[in-house]
Amino acid sequence: MNGPRALKAAVAILALLLGIADASPARSTDAALQSTIGSIARQSPLDRAQLGVLAIDAQTGKVLVARQADTPFMPASTFKALLSVAALHIVGPQFRFNTQLLARGPLENGVVDGDLILVGGGDPLLSSDDLSAAAKAVRAEGVLSVRGALLADASLFDQRRWGPDWAWDGMPFYYQAPIQALSVDEGTLDVAIGPGARTGDAVNARLISPVAGYSIESRAVMGAGPYEDPARCSRRIGTTEFVIVGRMALGEPAQTLHCTVEDSVAVATARLRAALAHEGIALGTRAMGSLPPNVPLDVIDDAPLPSSARYAGARILWAHQSPTLIEIFGRMLPKSDNFIAEHILKMLAVESLSQRGNFIGGATAVQRFAVEQAGIDKDSIDVEDGSGLSPADRITPRALVTVLAWAAKQPYGAAFAAALPRAGMDGTLAGRMAGSDAVGRVRAKSGYLLHAINLAGYAQTLHHGRVIFAVMINDATGDPSPYFDLEDQIVEAIVDAR
Repeated sequence: MNGPRALKAAVAILALLLGIADASPARSTDAALQSTIGSIARQSPLDRAQLGVLAIDAQTGKVLVARQADTPFMPASTFKALLSVAALHIVGPQFRFNTQLLARGPLENGVVDGDLILVGGGDPLLSSDDLSAAAKAVRAEGVLSVRGALLADASLFDQRRWGPDWAWDGMPFYYQAPIQALSVDEGTLDVAIGPGARTGDAVNARLISPVAGYSIESRAVMGAGPYEDPARCSRRIGTTEFVIVGRMALGEPAQTLHCTVEDSVAVATARLRAALAHEGIALGTRAMGSLPPNVPLDVIDDAPLPSSARYAGARILWAHQSPTLIEIFGRMLPKSDNFIAEHILKMLAVESLSQRGNFIGGATAVQRFAVEQAGIDKDSIDVEDGSGLSPADRITPRALVTVLAWAAKQPYGAAFAAALPRAGMDGTLAGRMAGSDAVGRVRAKSGYLLHAINLAGYAQTLHHGRVIFAVMINDATGDPSPYFDLEDQIVEAIVDAR
C-alpha cells in the first residue's frame, strides 16, 4: 500500500475507533455548519458523550451536516416518531379504538337474563367519565337489574403489562402504567397530597376517587427543602397498596399525583360497577354464561385473535369510539405519552399480524414498516417497544431522518408534523431554545432516558428552507441540563446556518 493511501486508511480506522465517523467536513455540503457542530461537540460535558447528528434539505435530500449518522443510538422517546409514522401507514390517520358494553341474554321487564360484558378495544383514552356515560346508556335502555355478573373482556391484547427491559422501579409512576386492552384513566388513580404544618409532620395523602380494594399510606415527611427526593408514588408490587414516599418542603402547594394501578382491567370493571350502582342498576355476582377468553397476567401471548362471533346475538347497550389516530397524536406527541404509544404498538400486532396485541408483534410490525416501506437498513434499527422506554431500542440518526423524510411525502405528512411540539412554545419543548430563531420554527420529538438525550423533527430554517434533522446524545453522564443546552445549540445552529 502506498504512503498516501496507507495514511488515508489509517485515518479512517482511527476515526472509527474514536467514534467520530461521519465527522469530517468532507461528508457534509456545509463546511461551516459542520465546523460549528464540531465545536459544540468539543464542549464539556458533551466531549465525554457520544453525539450523532444528521440534517438534510427536505426538498433535495442534500446533507447539511453529518456526524456519526450511521451509529446506532438509544432513541428514548424519539422512537414515538417512528411508531407514529408506522401506525399512520398500517392503520391510517382515521383509525379509532372501539369499546363496547354488551348484554348477553334477553332483556325483559327491565331485567337482563344473563351477563353484561365490557369489551376492551385497546383505547388508551377511555376515562371514568366514559364509563359513567355507559351506565347512563344502560339505564336509558330500560335496564333495572342484571341476573348475571359484570364481566370484562380484555382478550384483544395479551396481558403482559410492562414492556421489554423496562425498569421495575418505574412501575408506580404514570409514565410506566400497565398496558392492557381494557384500561381507564391511563391506568392511574389520582392521589392528592398536601403539606403538613411543621417539619417532621407526615405529608397528607388521599385518593381523590377511591376504587374498592385500593388503600393509601403516607410515609413522606415535611422539611425545610428543597429536596432531591420529592414526595412521589410508590406501590407494593403485586398489591393495591399505594405508599407516598419522599419529602415535601414547607410552604409547597398541594399537588395531584397519578399513581399506577395494579390491574387496569380490574379497575375499569370496578369503575363501571360503581357507575351502574349510581344509576340504580342492580348486578348479580355470578356469571350465567362462559367467561371471556382473557389470558393470564404477564404471559406473552401472540395467539390468533379471539373469535369475533364469541358473543353472537348479544345486544350492544353502549359503544364508544376514541378520537382518530391523528387526533390522538395531538395528545401523545406533545406530552410524550408512553401509555398511549404502547397501546398503539399492541394494536399494530392486531391490525398487521392478526394476532392478539403484544409487544413483540407490535415491534415486528414497526420494524417491517421501517425496512420495507421507509427503506431503512435492517441493521440500523432494533425495535423493542413503541415509546422508547426500553434501553434495548436502537436507531441511527440516518434511519430516524429517513423515517421523517418518508412521512413528509405522505398525504398525512403535514398533519403528523403539526402534532409535534414546537420549540419554545408547547409540550416537552415549551422551555427549549427560548430567545433563539428556532422558537416556533422547529417541530420535533424529544427523548430522554438516563444517559440518552435526543431530538428529531423538522425545522423551517432561515436560509435552507425546511430541514429534517436528528440530534442524538448517548453516554451522557452527570447532570443532564448542560446536554439539553448543547443539543439546543446544535438545533439553533442548523436553523441559522447559511
